[in-house]
Amino acid sequence: MLRVWGGGIYESEELYKWVYGRFCTDFSACDERGILVWQDFMFGCGLYPSYDRINESIKAEAEYAVRKLRNHPSVVIFAGNNEDYQVAESLGVMDYTDNSGDYMKTKFPA
Repeated sequence: MLRVWGGGIYESEELYKWVYGRFCTDFSACDERGILVWQDFMFGCGLYPSYDRINESIKAEAEYAVRKLRNHPSVVIFAGNNEDYQVAESLGVMDYTDNSGDYMKTKFPA
């Protein structure tokens, strides 16, 4: 499995095109060779603000990324924000007792 890490940098198109020594126009080489792709969204390893304007921007970015890659069977997971909870726990901002259902009003609105 190839993980395209989401640390805030979009990799160059060459990463997506060059697989196993074959230059292609998209993930077709991964599709053909059974190479699984874990595609991160750009929300890795950081505490990001969460308010309506930025949430709308993140939603638009995620929708674009999914539309761009959704027809490739090699892309088996889209992920993001997964490392943030470890950081939040270490900073003591996680509140696992909050059952309000409104994450925007928690100490970690992510």
